[in-house]
Amino acid sequence: MRNETYFSGKEGFYWWFGVCEDRMDPDQLGKIKVRILGAHTKDKSFIASNDLKWATVISPITNASMNGIGETPIGILPGTWCLGFFLDGEGAQEPCILGSLGGIPQAIANSTIGFNDPRPDSNLSETFINAPRKILTRTYPTDGSGATIINGTQGPSYPQTDYIGEPDTNRIARNQNITNTLLQVVKNLIDNNVPIAFGGSWSEPVLYYNGKYPYVHVSESESGHIKVVDDTPNAEGQIDIDRSGTFEEILTNGSKVIKIVKDGYTIVMGTDYIHVMNDKNEYVQKDYNLLIGGKWNVEVKDGDINIKTDSGNLNFNISGDANINVNGDVNLNSKNTNINSTEQLNLTGELIQITGTEVIIKSGNNIMNLSNGINLSGNSVNISSETNTNIASLAPLVINSTVSIGLIAPTITSSTVIT
Repeated sequence: MRNETYFSGKEGFYWWFGVCEDRMDPDQLGKIKVRILGAHTKDKSFIASNDLKWATVISPITNASMNGIGETPIGILPGTWCLGFFLDGEGAQEPCILGSLGGIPQAIANSTIGFNDPRPDSNLSETFINAPRKILTRTYPTDGSGATIINGTQGPSYPQTDYIGEPDTNRIARNQNITNTLLQVVKNLIDNNVPIAFGGSWSEPVLYYNGKYPYVHVSESESGHIKVVDDTPNAEGQIDIDRSGTFEEILTNGSKVIKIVKDGYTIVMGTDYIHVMNDKNEYVQKDYNLLIGGKWNVEVKDGDINIKTDSGNLNFNISGDANINVNGDVNLNSKNTNINSTEQLNLTGELIQITGTEVIIKSGNNIMNLSNGINLSGNSVNISSETNTNIASLAPLVINSTVSIGLIAPTITSSTVIT
């Protein structure tokens, strides 16, 4: 008799089809329990779902399958058809999964017999209650409160009822029944006629999807997150959609749309650089609060700085000095102009003109020191004080009136008066 050494693979390759009935691997290696055609019967009284052997799952060569590097080896659902083989050949005690198989499901699962999604099963740790759930309702108010998401009460059985008679390939990849996918949710969230400061408006680009099988690569998670990479000629693009409706889209022309249906946070722990080569339009529907820990430097290369408030006030609170240097004129137009100083109010210029229908200069002690010249003109010019009024000039002081000049006081004193 020959002395032969047997090893895995030498004694024969025994492959099979089967159905996953449990995925809650206690070792968290991605193993599943699978009921195998020919090796097992559909009668669960002979072998229950929880008594099936754990099958190892083979990962693609793009996965290191070591130290968490690569993609996690999970994805097969209860009810998924699989192709595998026995690592121990005729022993048939060490099943291994090569991959999963899609099809066109013809009926919903019957959990009482094998080769079906076994849930609910009191002998299994996974139930519909603790399984991933689909979103039941989504509401998107436009008052700034953000989206409201309500989940279903439990996860679905597979195959799902609304997929019966339909290919297992993702609907987006087939571009069929799109109205029942997250793409339609995103399309219904279009933001139109957003106002632009000082006139005009803009609208969010409508989500454009014209994918054609087999050029669309879709990844969808169990609870509903979707990533689409579309290679359809003249319709290329990418879409990454969270189940909530928050999404990021890259259009065929390279434009990018980002929409957040709740709150948004951006944290940069270093320096932030932004270069916008054309215009930038921002619309904040409510308050805009800006807090700067250092300096705020604003430089406009070529153009105006325009600030407008449709209602409300413009307020500046400055703890130090306010310095304004203007190479041209300063024009201030208002209904009433009030300048209040707790100490001195100094007006300096080659010529100071105060013009009005009526000009009144009034203070507790009215002192006017003129080093060059000051002109007060109007239909009526009144200078009054509670105590003394002193008008001094180092040059001749000229007071002209086309009607009359009245000086009224108990005592009027002058050094020289020329009439």
